[in-house]
Amino acid sequence: MTWSKWVFVLYLRLWKKHEKRMFSFEDAATLLKKDERSLSVAFSDMKKVKWLTSHPHPENARKRMYKLADIETVLNDIVTSS
Repeated sequence: MTWSKWVFVLYLRLWKKHEKRMFSFEDAATLLKKDERSLSVAFSDMKKVKWLTSHPHPENARKRMYKLADIETVLNDIVTSS
C-alpha cells in the first residue's frame, strides 16, 4: 500500500501530541486545523496503510476514538515501500 507525504506529516503532528494515547476526531481537527472532509480523507488513508485504528467511543456509540500505530512501524513501512 502506498502512502502520501501530506498524510505522513499529519501522522507526525498527531504522534507528537498523542503518541500511544487514544484521541477523538475533534481532538485531531483542533490540533491539525483541518476541516472535517480533509481530515476524513487523511484518516481513511492512514487506516488503509494501518497507521491508524479506530475504536468505539466508550460513552457515545455514534463516535469513534483513534489510536496511532507505533512510529517505528510507520517508519519501517516507509523504508520498505521505497
